[in-house]
Amino acid sequence: MMNETETPTLASINATLDRITRWQEETAKRQAETAKRQEEFAKGMKDLRASIEKTSKIVGQFTNSWGKTIELLLSPSLDSKFKKRGYAFEKFSREVEIKNHLTNEKVAEIDVFVENGDYALVVEVKTKPCIADIDDHIQRMEKIHNYALSKGDRRKFIGAIAAPAFFDKVKTAVMAAGLFVIEASEEAVKIDVPKDFQPKEW
Repeated sequence: MMNETETPTLASINATLDRITRWQEETAKRQAETAKRQEEFAKGMKDLRASIEKTSKIVGQFTNSWGKTIELLLSPSLDSKFKKRGYAFEKFSREVEIKNHLTNEKVAEIDVFVENGDYALVVEVKTKPCIADIDDHIQRMEKIHNYALSKGDRRKFIGAIAAPAFFDKVKTAVMAAGLFVIEASEEAVKIDVPKDFQPKEW
């Protein structure tokens, strides 16, 4: 028996048209939202690339400044200036890592290590030194000295903070803590402390 085909009514036709219209509107809305997200994503990627480029530039400047300071500290100029203060250092090393010989755990990292049979100078290099760096270096000095004693190293340890430039209050605080102030900039290096300055010895 054949099914009789129902004749669509005006109401059913209108309902179908309404569904099609809503579908088209929803599709257009989704497409607009997708386009907006794609635009926001593109903008975000552009901002990210700009941020990465800026960060890379800053890191590059920091690395160059830090590296230049290190080079100046290893120059004969610094050695001669310390000799005038009675320190005849024999060995200059950079980026020294001290490890516990029993546990292999890191004790400390030293940017520049200057030494002889009587004294060892531990230099922390900063591009923009601040007050917090002083406390950090004092703690570093104590760790290094204590470890040296545990190995029978009875030398006297002195500390210094080196940078291209210092704010006056930071420079004063460094000296008050008994640390040498070393300025290394524009192809020159100087020990910027009074002649009667007495460093702290560990």
